[in-house]
Amino acid sequence: MQLPERRDIKPAVPADLNQHLTTEQIRLYHYMQGFGWRMYFVRRPLFQHPTVVMISDDGTKVGLLEEEGHLDMHPTTLKLRN
Repeated sequence: MQLPERRDIKPAVPADLNQHLTTEQIRLYHYMQGFGWRMYFVRRPLFQHPTVVMISDDGTKVGLLEEEGHLDMHPTTLKLRN
């Protein structure tokens, strides 16, 4: 028996990024776009800061866009599903 989905269905990347990202994150996001990086997804847990993840243009590198405007290429706190 399959359990019903309890989460709200939200797009992986919200249309209103300015409401979810800090000024520093937005600045680095636009900078990294020039190198082909794109927003992969934004996790938006209740009562916590969003987790912003970017992916390289060839899909081989993933980075965590930190609140201070740094891209962590080796995040230890990020858990990805297959």
